[in-house]
Amino acid sequence: MQTSYKTQLLYPALTILASVCAASAYNFSWLTESSFYISFAYTLLAIGLYGSVSVINVGELRANRGIVIRAITIGVLVKPVIAGTIFYIFIQDKIAYLFGIAVAQIDPLPVAALLNRKDSALSERAKAILGAWSSFDDPMSILISLYIFACIVPSENHPIAITMSFIKHIGADFAFVGSVYFIYHAIKKYQWLQYVLLSAAIAVSAYFHLMLGIAIIAIFLRPYLSDMMPRIVSAAFYISLMLIGLLLKNGVSVFQGLALSFAIIMSQIIVGFWLTAKLDRKERISLALAQQNGLTAIILALVFESGCKGTVAVIAPAIFFINFGYFVLNAFFERKETPRRLIF
Repeated sequence: MQTSYKTQLLYPALTILASVCAASAYNFSWLTESSFYISFAYTLLAIGLYGSVSVINVGELRANRGIVIRAITIGVLVKPVIAGTIFYIFIQDKIAYLFGIAVAQIDPLPVAALLNRKDSALSERAKAILGAWSSFDDPMSILISLYIFACIVPSENHPIAITMSFIKHIGADFAFVGSVYFIYHAIKKYQWLQYVLLSAAIAVSAYFHLMLGIAIIAIFLRPYLSDMMPRIVSAAFYISLMLIGLLLKNGVSVFQGLALSFAIIMSQIIVGFWLTAKLDRKERISLALAQQNGLTAIILALVFESGCKGTVAVIAPAIFFINFGYFVLNAFFERKETPRRLIF
């Protein structure tokens, strides 16, 4: 997976640093503690989900649906267990499994930024698998995290009530997709109306948190966007980094964040190699080293913070260490594959 020192490490790090400095100079607690923060985060997440799926080759997605289905079902169940177990060794607390599920998913926003890059070295098959994996495992991750949260942290919500709420939410997702699909077929001859429909779909998905819906919509609603989508996704990615940076002012748990990042990267390597046994070597390594994190983990961290203080302090630095590990491991792999070419 081709890496760039500036785009994958330097610019994101500088963006987070600038955001931390701004948060130190001015009190942004009114923003990070408001409902607007979550709503805006979901808007960025919806853009990331759409961006990562909209560039997937549908033919490749169909051809590799077995791997994708295993990734978003069995993989989503196994990966948090592995990550939580490794993290438990470090902190000796069952809360490790809650952190594991909060950060286990591959965030669709950085993946979308990667897939929209013209210099990406990923094959079309690897793009299809990674795009679908990062986009469709979020609902599964959220369901599991709510179960673990209800079991670990005292709550009035019974697991059965949580399950029913999740089923209703999935039903709303599919009703949303069906409505957009019906409208799309009625207006597909008019390109400008497709732009309007896409904007409305992203807005609705963000407001009602219909993340699965917007990911499915991206399979069929694809108005011609030329170079606009890569720029939109890139802008959303950097804005999300700024939102993460605002949270770091409240303090971080560096050691626990580093331990959690190690656990997540190792779980991705184990599950990635296991799920892709029939692919070629380069694709297997690329997918095993594909772990990146961002807004999805932060949204779950903010949800868990109310019942488990210190969640954000661990997950925020873990996101940085995970993305740093992504860059270093991929740069090392790339250097071994092409020893004469400079990575930087």
